[in-house]
Amino acid sequence: MWTIGKELTSKILDAGFSVNHGKTRMQFRGSRQTVTGLTVNAKVNIRSDFYRTARAMAHSTFTTGQYKRNGVVIHGLGPIEGMLTHIYYVKQRWQDLQIKARMNEAEEKDWTKQKYENPSAALTLFSRFLFYKHFIRIDAPLIICEGKTDSIYLRSALRNLPEFQPKLATIDHGRASFHVRFFKYGSQAKGVLRLGGGTGDLKRLLAAYPGIASKFQHAPMAHPVIVLIDNDDGAKSIFSIIKDKFHVTADFKTDLPFYHLSHNLFLVKTPSMNTDGESCIEDLFSQELLQTKLDGKIFNPSDHINPASEYGKAVFAERIVSANAATIDFSKFSSLLSRIVNVLDYHESMKAKV
Repeated sequence: MWTIGKELTSKILDAGFSVNHGKTRMQFRGSRQTVTGLTVNAKVNIRSDFYRTARAMAHSTFTTGQYKRNGVVIHGLGPIEGMLTHIYYVKQRWQDLQIKARMNEAEEKDWTKQKYENPSAALTLFSRFLFYKHFIRIDAPLIICEGKTDSIYLRSALRNLPEFQPKLATIDHGRASFHVRFFKYGSQAKGVLRLGGGTGDLKRLLAAYPGIASKFQHAPMAHPVIVLIDNDDGAKSIFSIIKDKFHVTADFKTDLPFYHLSHNLFLVKTPSMNTDGESCIEDLFSQELLQTKLDGKIFNPSDHINPASEYGKAVFAERIVSANAATIDFSKFSSLLSRIVNVLDYHESMKAKV
């Protein structure tokens, strides 16, 4: 017979729990100790058999588009995504948080660089799955904007421009159903796919895309992936990478509707304006709207604002554009949205030829 000691019992009670004596068991140091499916001997970890099963399911998905779980053939990505997310957060994410807590900013930056240059098996597997899910096996055309505000502009424009309905959106009793998807920036996108917004991350995606996409044997690519950028100084690095990587020439004054780069990957930039050709998506709004004052502050679309007298893109998108979309003139957005339609039509023609 053995019993839990008073000190351990006290700790458990202090944490707000109680001991279920019917479910307690003795585990020796040398044996595999498991709690809620995790091994907890020296550190919290995933059971090796669970990891091998998930890895085999992922391989089957990437090669055939389906996998077996408990002998049942599954086509959907939900179950395997749950398993791979669990593995990533236990094996990689927990380690990331512990390391960051001990580092200063300079050390963390260097460690992050090393992390992606020499990724762990868990990070490699999960990033490959997310790439497959977001870019290869998609159920609608995907638009990747430079940031979150651009998608707010485009959704508002689609709701209020009937000429793009139902090609890009359907309005039913005032409720919009979009036939295109907008890439969602979040912790997984940033921490795993290294997509946090901005041209630097998009440049990295464009450079890596053909190499990663070509490794999937099951690659339906039924819909296009459209990278949408401003035609301004920030785009110079994009123009450079597509010339070096894809032999595609673009600059401020070239004004093709779109640029097909590789596989189902396309680049669309805002229409050229003025004598130098530069433009950004905010140029598609009227000057009157851009000059709207809010709480005594003026709009500054740059990344550097004076919070005492200016407000930025996030506030403009939510409190000016989204809040007043029904009364805003979105007619200038037609030129940009037409480019997206051109991509959809071109991609459909490619599929028809195949």
